[in-house]
Amino acid sequence: MSRTRTLLLSLALSAGTFAGTYAAVRPLVVQEPEMPEVTEHHKRVLAGAGEWEGTITMFMPGMDPMTSPAAETVTALGDYWTTSNFTSDMGGMAFKGHSTMGYDTEKKQYVGTWIDSTATYLTVTHGEFDAAKNALVMHWKGPNYMGQNELIDFRSETVSRADVSVSTFYMGEGAGTKHMEIKMKRKAAAK
Repeated sequence: MSRTRTLLLSLALSAGTFAGTYAAVRPLVVQEPEMPEVTEHHKRVLAGAGEWEGTITMFMPGMDPMTSPAAETVTALGDYWTTSNFTSDMGGMAFKGHSTMGYDTEKKQYVGTWIDSTATYLTVTHGEFDAAKNALVMHWKGPNYMGQNELIDFRSETVSRADVSVSTFYMGEGAGTKHMEIKMKRKAAAK
């Protein structure tokens, strides 16, 4: 057999092998992944999307409560997540925060993150919906802002009805001590 025929036969066999392999792999390459089901939990998270305004009140031991105006823009990210930009003016100091919120169907819990302009700590939260309280209850560990350099337990309970949302924050073990409350009302949509 001539050298040219051997080369052509090799190329033909290689092409046949490649075509067979490609045909077997191709369905895996072009098949789109199945999207996760949108659950009632995801719908609960996305119900918070919108423009919000209200107040944030801080409760510090031995001091009168300090209330400041607050605003928040919550944006839906697809069918599963929201992101949020929160702003306030606390005692003359500009405050900005950013969060993510969703429901993890693998962990079967709500999950979120929080960062803000006053701390270097990334807060990672997890929680559940308490039907008896009609509240989304989130838990996390974070720095003790009362002067100690230790991580302590925090909890928030958010009750949302239509266009009103109240989040109450507690620090410490067990029932904890109330240290913050955020009351927000959804702004009317522009016409």
